[in-house]
Amino acid sequence: MQDLAFWVGKATSALACLLHAAALADRTMTDVYRWAHGIGGDEPERILSAHPWAAEGWLGPIQEIRKPGRTADSIRMTVTRALAWLADPAVAAATSPGPGEGFDVADFVSGRSTLYMIGTGREEAPIAPLFRAFAEHVHAGAAFCGSLQPHGRLDPPMLMALDEVTQICPVPLPLWMADSAGKGILIVAVCHGLAQLEARWHSSGARAIWDTAGIKVILGGVSDPDTLDRLSRLCGRGRPANPRPNPRRGRTAGPHRHLPARPGAAARTAAHPARMACPRPARQPVPRRRPAADGLAPPRLPPRPPDRSGNAAAGMAATGHGR
Repeated sequence: MQDLAFWVGKATSALACLLHAAALADRTMTDVYRWAHGIGGDEPERILSAHPWAAEGWLGPIQEIRKPGRTADSIRMTVTRALAWLADPAVAAATSPGPGEGFDVADFVSGRSTLYMIGTGREEAPIAPLFRAFAEHVHAGAAFCGSLQPHGRLDPPMLMALDEVTQICPVPLPLWMADSAGKGILIVAVCHGLAQLEARWHSSGARAIWDTAGIKVILGGVSDPDTLDRLSRLCGRGRPANPRPNPRRGRTAGPHRHLPARPGAAARTAAHPARMACPRPARQPVPRRRPAADGLAPPRLPPRPPDRSGNAAAGMAATGHGR
């Protein structure tokens, strides 16, 4: 895992330098794709060396991938794999807009707009790096626009519905779930189980996503015992729904047993996901008498019926009319 982080870091630095050179020279992503495959010679190096606005020290990562050897080959392979979506001419044309045709995040979040990004759901889809980069661009731009509003957040908020988030759009979900709500960005992430989250963001990241999700909707058909046990413990424990009555005392016989409010088997066969996500709280007992408020007389009770034993004095005293 540490080796993977090393190669990803090296490839990220080299790709950032290529994008910087393309931005300075008004080039497109097609040119970046050619430079990553070694086509075009030393054109990005010449741009970064001659342009007055070029960042200082950004030639090193590009020169590193030009050297022969396995290290440079591994870095180039990682860069070209991240740009594999440019092999599709339609996608390349959509990501190379003309002057004034680019996507404006400020206009998007300030209007009633909806953007759909649809891709294949197979593992490590070639379109996934593009979807992640664009989703992060929109998320960062929306957070910046929200910081300029009076309350420091987007109002109305922006919804990001991320289906197949582990495969098609692998954004930094643990970080987003922690602070997006405070920025006015609502995150709805959909996956097939906790195993997918752990495979993408490890156990710590999957735990962070589970803990920061304010609403958890579990569909029926879950068969993982660990997930079912976690859901049962999350729902808590309560008394049985139909306790055995005691006809002599008029109450439940024996000690009260606290059972799981939602056993694992019930979670597996749940037909209503909303009930699984939001269990109904226990009903509180209603007091028979309303307590008197400060400064007010207690409620007056109705008079008792008179005593029919023939004792008039006793009957009058019982009804409260002795005088």
